Amino acid sequence: MAAKKPATYCNPFWTESFPDPFVLKVRGRYYAYATEHETYPPADSWVFPILTSSDLVQWREIGKAMPAFGQPYGRYWAPEVTVHNGQFLLYYAVHTSEF
Repeated sequence: MAAKKPATYCNPFWTESFPDPFVLKVRGRYYAYATEHETYPPADSWVFPILTSSDLVQWREIGKAMPAFGQPYGRYWAPEVTVHNGQFLLYYAVHTSEF
C-alpha cells in the first residue's frame, strides 16, 4: 500500500515581510499590496510593495504603489485597492502628527 501524501499544503507566499496583505484579481492576474515593511522614511521614498501572480503560488515583486509624502505625514499601513473605469484606486491609513 502506497503512503498517503499529507493533507496540507505549504504555500510560501513571500519570504520577506509582507504585513497587512490585500489581494485583488484583475483580468486573470492577482495583485497583492502590503504595508511598507521598512522603517520610515522608506529607503527609496516609495510605499506599499506590490506583488503579482497568475496562480496564487508563484509571486514576483513589480514595484511599489506610491511615493511617500514625507513629513508631517508618518507611517503608512493597511492598503486596499479597487479598480474603477480602468484605474487602480488605493485606500490606506496614514499617521500624521497634525491630528
